[in-house]
Amino acid sequence: MEEDAPIPSKRPRLFQSGPDIFKCIICQKDTDQFTTSSENGRSKVKEAASIRNDCVNERLLRLESDFFVYHMSNMCYKAYTHKKSLDKIASSSCKYSADQAQIEVDKPNNVSLSVQQRRSVSKPRITINTHDENPSTKPCIVCAQVKFKGDTKKYRISECDRARTFLESALFLQDEVNTRVCDLQDEYSVFGAELFYHSNCMRRYLRQYESESCKMQILCKSRKREAFAKIIKDIDVKVFSGETLVISDLRVKANGYIATSDSPFTNRKIRLRLINHYGLCLIFSEAKGSASTVFYMECKKQISDRTCSQNDKDCIDSCAEIIQTELKNCDFKLNDKFCDAVDLKESWDNTKIPESLLRYLGNVFNFDSTLYNEEQGEITDGENNSLNINGNGITVKKKMKMETIFQILYYNIHNGSRRTPLHLMNSQVIHDKCKGRELITSMNHYGLSVSYNELQRYHDAMAGLIIGSCNGKVPIPSMFDTENFTMAAFDNFDHEEAVLSGIGGSHGTVSVLFQEKPSITKKKPNISETTVVPGKTILQDNLECQKILEYTKPLKNPLLQTTYSTSMEYQDAECSKQDILLKDTAWSLARLDISNIDSGVISPLKDSQQIPSWSAFNSLTTDETIGEMIVGFLPVLPYPVTEHRTVYTALKNFQSIL
Repeated sequence: MEEDAPIPSKRPRLFQSGPDIFKCIICQKDTDQFTTSSENGRSKVKEAASIRNDCVNERLLRLESDFFVYHMSNMCYKAYTHKKSLDKIASSSCKYSADQAQIEVDKPNNVSLSVQQRRSVSKPRITINTHDENPSTKPCIVCAQVKFKGDTKKYRISECDRARTFLESALFLQDEVNTRVCDLQDEYSVFGAELFYHSNCMRRYLRQYESESCKMQILCKSRKREAFAKIIKDIDVKVFSGETLVISDLRVKANGYIATSDSPFTNRKIRLRLINHYGLCLIFSEAKGSASTVFYMECKKQISDRTCSQNDKDCIDSCAEIIQTELKNCDFKLNDKFCDAVDLKESWDNTKIPESLLRYLGNVFNFDSTLYNEEQGEITDGENNSLNINGNGITVKKKMKMETIFQILYYNIHNGSRRTPLHLMNSQVIHDKCKGRELITSMNHYGLSVSYNELQRYHDAMAGLIIGSCNGKVPIPSMFDTENFTMAAFDNFDHEEAVLSGIGGSHGTVSVLFQEKPSITKKKPNISETTVVPGKTILQDNLECQKILEYTKPLKNPLLQTTYSTSMEYQDAECSKQDILLKDTAWSLARLDISNIDSGVISPLKDSQQIPSWSAFNSLTTDETIGEMIVGFLPVLPYPVTEHRTVYTALKNFQSIL
């Protein structure tokens, strides 16, 4: 009897190495997306893998530890752990298992499946998900309570900006919230942790962060000013004696006087502060044999030596140095001004182009510099107008172009530390048209306007002057005089309407003032002569005049007070009344179509009407001189004008200034 041949053993499987724990456990791809890992996120991935029973589950089983990373993106983590998808897979798996169990029950006892068949139809044991997905039962990450003042509605942190701001707030405040989230490294780990919050709790927490951070910034600026003052005290004697100093040494010394949490000084900031303190008499250059920047004060002897050595230099270099010196000595006197329209016009008119630069521009653009101050033309709508064909004259338009070149050179040679009317007006026009920070910043990079932050500082200074002069009352524009006759009006103000009807937008009330333009416009004082602090942010909260006053409409309209009545009677002037009727009749007759009057047809309408409208006709034919008006605005009331209390508040604001 032959012996049975032994059963061949199974073919050994190839050695499979574990997955790369530094790549996403779901896709195992090396992409530019950030990877993250948190305890709650890892448990979610494991739970989803046990339900799906796919290749991710096999990778998790081959891991030597519980640590792995994943992409917090729609393609990986969010799609893999999607609750509805997992519930659908789990329900279909449960249904399949129930059907197989029913088949086994219906089969006879002597019928059984083979091993291969049982393996092919087997399914993993379903893991029951005990994780509660109802946000109302989750504790708030800020207050650690499920209910806050009766509110159980919570929201999940699912936006990058909100998650980033929340982590910054917790790290800055260093409170109990920070102890709960200190293990989270970035916004992606916040998404994996699935944090929920009450809207009021998060709003209050972020406001606390903004308030505390503003206080820290003010303290940081004051500490920086004190640190620089100490540096100046140490180097004053050395600078005036002409000794050469290294900027990096001053930077290191200044950073030693401030706190480690403050933003450190840089070489550029130290240089700008030195120029602002000592003026433009400092000379900066690169140290020989090193990359460090040194500076010293130019004394009279050095100036004379430099003048004597100009004979040995090229004529172009000598010309450039002369123009550079004269540009540095010019001053538009705007750094201590509020820079309104009066200041800018006065600065433009009073500042003249230096003689050497004017001669240079005359040679370049072919005009006689000696005739520059004599106006020989007027501004027109054409381009490149020239007064005479010989090219020796200069029009008003060309003069404006020369002054524009002068101001651009002046602004750039001072590295933006000195302001000009051109650069301020450019930034102001862009801001009025589109409020675009990016466009102003681009123009500033090209040296054609001041920076956006500099423009905001001028606006804050202007607002500080107006609010400071009102003494707690309604702030009135500085060009208005409360002693003169003033007309006022208010109306609805719609902002960011969602639809044409205005529903969904914000409704406010804007108040407008009108006053005759004075013959002499009032000038504002210098900033140093007022209590305005340059750089201080104004209007962080509503003013007193913007707070709504309660008003209840009476049931019965009250009678007018006796002080409102007068015994004077208005009498019409007969001559003026006849003039009005005559002018009105002449206008009506002049607009008739009498081209077919011979046939007895007069039409009230013309195909080509030459007579203007009634208002324009009266404006052209009247002898009355109407003065020019100035317009100003009061602070906007953030309430709709359709409410009685809003109207009452607007009238009370008018009463306090008129």
